Amino acid sequence: MLKLLTKTTSKFSLSLLLLASPLVAEELEVIEVSALRKTQNLQVAPVSVSALSNTLLENAQVNGLNGIDHLVPGLSIGLFNIAQPQIFIRGIGSNDDGAAGDPSIAIYMDDVYMNKLSSIAIDTFDIQRIEVLKGPQGALYGKNGAGGAIHIINNRPEFNNTAKFQLGLGNLNFRTANLMVNKLVTNDQAVRLSLSRKVRDGYVTSAIQPELNFNQVDNMHARLQYLAEIDSDQRLGLAAFYVHDSTSSPGHIADGGAIGHIHRLVNPTAFNHFYKNFATHSGHEEREASGFKLDYQTKINNADLIVIASHNKADVSIAEVIAGSSIQVNNFLDVTNFIEEQHEQTSIEARLSGAFNHFEWMLGASMQDATTNRVESLITYLGTSFPQNPTQQVLSLPADSVQYSDNRSSAIYAAGGWNLDDVHKLHLGSRYSYDAKKVDLATNQVDQFTIFEQYDTFVRNSFSEWTHEVSFSSQWRQNIFSYLRYSEGFKSGGFQGMASTKLAAETGYLPEYSTNYEMGLKLDWFSNQLRTNLSIFTTQYQDLQVQKQVDVGALGYLVVENAAKANIKGAELDWTFRPSMQPKLELSGNYAYLDTEYENYADDPRYQGNKLRNAPKTSYSIRMAWYERLSFGQLSFDTIYSYKGKTYQDPENLESSIIPSYHLTHFNFKLSSRDTNYFMKIWVENAFNQKYFIHKYASPTGIGSLVLVNTPGAPRQYGVTFGVNW
Repeated sequence: MLKLLTKTTSKFSLSLLLLASPLVAEELEVIEVSALRKTQNLQVAPVSVSALSNTLLENAQVNGLNGIDHLVPGLSIGLFNIAQPQIFIRGIGSNDDGAAGDPSIAIYMDDVYMNKLSSIAIDTFDIQRIEVLKGPQGALYGKNGAGGAIHIINNRPEFNNTAKFQLGLGNLNFRTANLMVNKLVTNDQAVRLSLSRKVRDGYVTSAIQPELNFNQVDNMHARLQYLAEIDSDQRLGLAAFYVHDSTSSPGHIADGGAIGHIHRLVNPTAFNHFYKNFATHSGHEEREASGFKLDYQTKINNADLIVIASHNKADVSIAEVIAGSSIQVNNFLDVTNFIEEQHEQTSIEARLSGAFNHFEWMLGASMQDATTNRVESLITYLGTSFPQNPTQQVLSLPADSVQYSDNRSSAIYAAGGWNLDDVHKLHLGSRYSYDAKKVDLATNQVDQFTIFEQYDTFVRNSFSEWTHEVSFSSQWRQNIFSYLRYSEGFKSGGFQGMASTKLAAETGYLPEYSTNYEMGLKLDWFSNQLRTNLSIFTTQYQDLQVQKQVDVGALGYLVVENAAKANIKGAELDWTFRPSMQPKLELSGNYAYLDTEYENYADDPRYQGNKLRNAPKTSYSIRMAWYERLSFGQLSFDTIYSYKGKTYQDPENLESSIIPSYHLTHFNFKLSSRDTNYFMKIWVENAFNQKYFIHKYASPTGIGSLVLVNTPGAPRQYGVTFGVNW
């Protein structure tokens, strides 16, 4: 089934490729992916992959990781702050932000595993594609890939001289400038420089101080690469990058609970405004990341050897207005979250692969050392509880958590594929993963809401597991392909982030395990004019790590626990249609159905049977692309419509914190010169100005009586982009 997904996504990318190429071929094109650590036709890769090409990302006006979930059914990406993107695939993900925690969705950048979500900063300019692998990735992408993996692949240097420049303007004072220069140094050496700058005003403002602006964007990304073909068997690549992201706090808005009720009384007009909060400061979010990578490819006898070494680091500073409210307004409560985090990782991986007769094989090993120094503070301001009275700030309660984690991991893995005959192929994979974590945890300030006692402790633990995968695929005819797949996933355990007590800090939580069964059928119809890919899967989770809020009076604290046994069932369909009678038109789409539940929940049977968070029952997207040749160039029109069903945000399945279903529509008009060296593009994102949320939570979670906080998604955005290639 995963394969089918890959196929449909491939179809998306196919249509994208068609947008930039002459429309002569009548058959659907084939997309190549590296989902199995080798380049192969996406249509015959025995794994579920959605491949999003650069063209598709541009047409959907996706500039970073956020937004790709509108193009990949089954994928949900929320945003709490710049350091905490909440990435879920088929209902599995993690909200854990502690120094010793790991994501359930593994993120790779050019084959390098990114240990912390706070260090992930991407810009889609000059990206080749993004591959989304769905379901447990226990063998080749085994590092904490219990729910899936996302692989971001940048364009590499080419052996020619090319360049492109783009300049864009839009509403919300949007401005962008992008430059790529690819230079041939010698016949076998090339360098590539990519620069990107994006600036945009926020779309949430304060009703108290209108000059305050939330959700701003001010990003600068730079990447320099070098590639040398030493000889016919050896290739050396070097890459360095630098990122600086600066923004205000996300536009959190309190629109429910006691604080929301006070806002309604104080200013009912602003309270009913979707993009206004009641904050008196905008906070800040800053991220500076840099790193370098070396990759070397050679041959040993008849085998291919690839060695990848990297070193990355990131510094994050956050002052977040938690509820989008102020004690000057509600006279009751104001909470600000401060985070200072420094992360550094060094990794090396080697893969040896080859083939003989009807057998393909791969052996690999990896090691990584990652350190995270995180200081998180919460300052709770308490005032009077009567909005009619003058503001009286009677108490300021600070709480802090100091975390230093040293995570060391290593793995060995092997995979092999046998062509049993002209039709059937068997693929086996296995991986041994070992993680060792050492953590210093301390707190100096106690507020009795989130931190109950001072402590200073040192803890360590190690986690290891064998995970396996098996697939059996059949190429019945050139246009008929099917597969059966069994895969296992493993995510290591960890320790609490802002632990409330010394005992909680020292206890931590254990690994989670996933097992997936999947079948898929891929068909090309009517002389390759129509492609349909269908997959059906069921995934079982043991000791699922769940973050929940423990209620303490009016407030509460967050804890990660091995709370649940969960089951996920679903089906996914991808399709692409390009009629030969109308080669200027291409239609494509995908659909995902998810049925998720906690089969049991360790400490609270009331949650049994509840739905998993960030797992919409249905989601789908439809894309139409149309192209017209003109005497002076080419005109193209591209529209993408997506739907996401309602999603729960907590294991309690509170109705108050549900993100309702929503629709998004994007339009893109592009006029290119005959030689495609010049273009002008007019784009509209969220064309019908749909109001939707990218995050919601209630506190205390159990009743949501104090505050209900939501983070709205972006309103309609539009603009024009000019580009030149030479």
